Amino acid sequence: MDQQMKDFLSTMRTRVPIDRFKLPEECSCQPVLCQEIGDRVVQAKDDVNGAKDALKLLESTLMGTIRATPGAFNVDKLTEGTANAAIIRQPNYQTALEAYRSAEKIHGYLQVIQESVNQRKSQLSNLTDQFVHEFYNNADIRSSHADGERVEKAQRSTTEQAVIEKRKERNQDNKD
Repeated sequence: MDQQMKDFLSTMRTRVPIDRFKLPEECSCQPVLCQEIGDRVVQAKDDVNGAKDALKLLESTLMGTIRATPGAFNVDKLTEGTANAAIIRQPNYQTALEAYRSAEKIHGYLQVIQESVNQRKSQLSNLTDQFVHEFYNNADIRSSHADGERVEKAQRSTTEQAVIEKRKERNQDNKD
């Protein structure tokens, strides 16, 4: 794995965590993050397929060459097993196999980060839902509290009016 890929993986790992106090920014960055990792995963899959095709091509070329000249590859008796063993021993086959394995490894790392980004998307959705739910619940509490104060004030006013009326009646009765 080259340094550029290591840096990219490291950068992506630091961008996955969510800052709960900056949900709008996090939500607006999510599509860009998905696009970046998606592009890299597609490229990595293409690299894996290319390395696999190169390996198969080299294998078939070596097989043809070994069948044509088995002595050049130290094969005394040509069988399928000895031909495959001769292919595996070739340095250029080992190099191609290592390139294929490296491409698969990078693709695997990128898939893990892509899964983390998808999980991040789900977490952002849940956090946003919780934020909205909390906002409206607190608004209901505030409005119901304000409504309650208005009702209490109206009840107090009505009660005070009733007390004043009763006092007037008593005063009238006492005068009579």
